[in-house]
Amino acid sequence: MSEKTNLEIEVFAALRKRDQNYKWLANQMGISQAYLSDILKGQRNPTGRIDQIKDLLEIGK
Repeated sequence: MSEKTNLEIEVFAALRKRDQNYKWLANQMGISQAYLSDILKGQRNPTGRIDQIKDLLEIGK
């Protein structure tokens, strides 16, 4: 079992607060849920995507 990253935990809490899910976030970003999952787990670090997540969910400010 893998440990969740801080970003994963923050995103999950923010989505839950908004009554949304990972599918919604991926759609807002124009990416697949699998790609979003990789970003949140730290397996990918695409330029600007983490900032986009934080902006959409208003976290990490």
